[in-house]
Amino acid sequence: MKQKTAALLLLLIVLMLHALSASALPLAQRLERAESTAGVETSEGSLAMRLAEFERQLGMAPLGEASLEERMDRIEWELGIAADTAERNARTGVSLLDMTPFSRKGVDCFVSDAYCTNSYNGTHDYVICPLNGLEDKASIEYLLDCGYSYLQGTVYIPKHALKLLDTALWERARVSIYGDGELLWCCKGFEKKSPPISFCLDVTGVRFLRIDFSSAYRSFEPLILIGDAKVL
Repeated sequence: MKQKTAALLLLLIVLMLHALSASALPLAQRLERAESTAGVETSEGSLAMRLAEFERQLGMAPLGEASLEERMDRIEWELGIAADTAERNARTGVSLLDMTPFSRKGVDCFVSDAYCTNSYNGTHDYVICPLNGLEDKASIEYLLDCGYSYLQGTVYIPKHALKLLDTALWERARVSIYGDGELLWCCKGFEKKSPPISFCLDVTGVRFLRIDFSSAYRSFEPLILIGDAKVL
């Protein structure tokens, strides 16, 4: 009886180990594929450690309490890698340019505009641009209706704005992003030579997404813009 019980326990342990290795294998394979695509090689260690190292090398901001699966999804989206399931293949991201704003005040979107070039000579396919010089705040709002998980984009200073002489202008400028009225992220404390700042925010369960620009337009020039924003 004892031998039979021991055999059953051993079989159970083997099955559990097999299940664990099977569930970890897809993520490991996906990480190897992402490393090959990005030309990045992580050191040996646990999957969590390798993911963290990969994110650091890509300059990706931490994603809070996200699971390994969610972090791997984001890496694949960032690199443009098709995921393994049909559902993730269909979720390649939707640019805010292709979405009809629910409301907006002093903000517009442009494609291939002069403002698409940032102060570091990088270019963006389209921009969300504050255009209101009469009021301190400008905003644009989108109805996500809880249909997306992440918002990605880049906050930057347009190259055109570098001709402005008053460097104190950027100290007051800020971009704030809200989900259903709750502040998700705020970017401020700019300098004239501030580099572009990429962001990736968790918008799971968010119905209304609002982007506010404060003190972001002076002397007929936008001081800070958001480039290539999209939801996934």
